Amino acid sequence: MKSRSFNSGRKAKPTQCLQQKKHLFIVRSIKTEIENHGEVIIYTSNDGSTKINVNLQDETVWLSLDQMAELFQRDKSTISWHIKNVFSEGELQAHSLVANFATTAADGKIYQVDHYNLDVITSVGCRVKSLQGTQFRIWANSVLKNI
Repeated sequence: MKSRSFNSGRKAKPTQCLQQKKHLFIVRSIKTEIENHGEVIIYTSNDGSTKINVNLQDETVWLSLDQMAELFQRDKSTISWHIKNVFSEGELQAHSLVANFATTAADGKIYQVDHYNLDVITSVGCRVKSLQGTQFRIWANSVLKNI
């Protein structure tokens, strides 16, 4: 796995969540070998208050429930509720949008944790009306265009 760091670089308006616009981004790359699959990209929010290790695999980005809660600055229960509704309302189908990745916890143990791709992240971000979510979506789309 490789590690790269990209700064979101722009402020976004919540209304941009549903719009497709092209943006220029300052891209800074730090490469470090970590594991055998995918890459880890470090997302840093505009104000620097949020830094998240984002999995990049299969031409999309993946976040766990905990990472989405941190990104959107909401409780895990709120994020979980929105994810459940995204699937139960038929907005998205879970079969190709959820992946299980091995994650090492602070205690050194390895756990299998569900991760959600950019489609789910974007849907949840729109539902929680998160400016951070909009900024992340714009950042993630720019990263995916550069791979």
